Amino acid sequence: MSTHPEGKSCGHVLSLLALVFDDPRDRSDPAFALVSEVENSAPPQFDKLLPAMSTAVIMIAVFVAGAVDLFTAALIASGVMLMSGCLTQNAARAAVKWVGPGILPVLAMC
Repeated sequence: MSTHPEGKSCGHVLSLLALVFDDPRDRSDPAFALVSEVENSAPPQFDKLLPAMSTAVIMIAVFVAGAVDLFTAALIASGVMLMSGCLTQNAARAAVKWVGPGILPVLAMC
């Protein structure tokens, strides 16, 4: 139950991370809500969390220290993530906005 700073009730708050189960018995239960599956999604890969977070923190630290500019630090960090397996080549390609203003900084560096 969520409350307002003045003590008023604001309603119920629910955070839910669930898998979709398709059981016909649940459809008649009023307490059951079917959550649809998100297309092209994958479960979290917690084994890659530490290397990815370490790479990101080092990238930011190197940039803040003034050793390299942010674009160079990001390119190096993305290379490290590719080599360590935190990021696949397909995921890296899909993350780039190839049309519009997203590609302009890359073209300016060439």
